[in-house]
Formats: sequence, C-alpha cells, structure tokens
Amino acid sequence: MRIAPFYYDPPTAATPPATRPPRAPYHDNSDCPEGQRVRASGHWRPYEPTRVADTRVRCPVCLALDKLSS
Repeated sequence: MRIAPFYYDPPTAATPPATRPPRAPYHDNSDCPEGQRVRASGHWRPYEPTRVADTRVRCPVCLALDKLSS
C-alpha cells in the first residue's frame, strides 16, 4: 500500500558526523518493516525534494513489496 514518502532523519546533535548514515533512501510502502522502524523512531521527514541535490533512492524493500503485489 502506497503512503506519503518519507525518510530517516537522524538527530544531528546526538549523532556524530562520522557515524551518520549516508543519504537514507525514502520509504513509501506501509508494509515495509524498515519504513515502519523509521516511523516508530520518530526521526523521519517527509520526502519532498525541491532540488536535484535533495533526491534519494527508493527503499529496495518498498520496491520489492510493490513488485509482489502487482
């Protein structure tokens, strides 16, 4: 099931720059377990890119779930 896209956004003060993950993929399938963990953590943002530099890849689990349901 498709939902509004969102991605992991770690709290910068609590996460040292060296340990921050690379640009996190966005999630848009409500059945994705990784996306559910991101939502439960409370550290997420809506994915609404306005510049090319803001673009992200789509979560591979979300992609696979969509292929299974088609």
